[in-house]
Amino acid sequence: MQFVRFVFVGIIVAIVHFIILFLLVEYAHLGPIYSSSLGFAVSAIVNYLLNYHYTFHSKASHHKAIVRFFIIALIGLVANAFLMKIWISMLSMYYIVAQIFSILCVMIWNFLANRKWTFVDRIELY
Repeated sequence: MQFVRFVFVGIIVAIVHFIILFLLVEYAHLGPIYSSSLGFAVSAIVNYLLNYHYTFHSKASHHKAIVRFFIIALIGLVANAFLMKIWISMLSMYYIVAQIFSILCVMIWNFLANRKWTFVDRIELY
């Protein structure tokens, strides 16, 4: 059920990301990789709030959780930009399609890292 909530939140966050990406590319005439990175950064705030309260029902302090979240998000941001660069520059993929593939790849990283590290009260060692 937690993964279903994560996917639902991800859809909302992806919509925010795509709106920013589209507006910046089509109307501000910024490059798609830069626009995607800005969209990722803005949507990360929405992502944090929804995942903290809805997906993971975290009881971790915001101070600890937000630092962890943005470490994970920074790694996701770099991965997103890298994937966008490969798919757009090397494979000549349309930027919207490239963003879909990038989001799907980064989503797996985000779920696992946030579930196991960001939104836990304590770290479980196996």
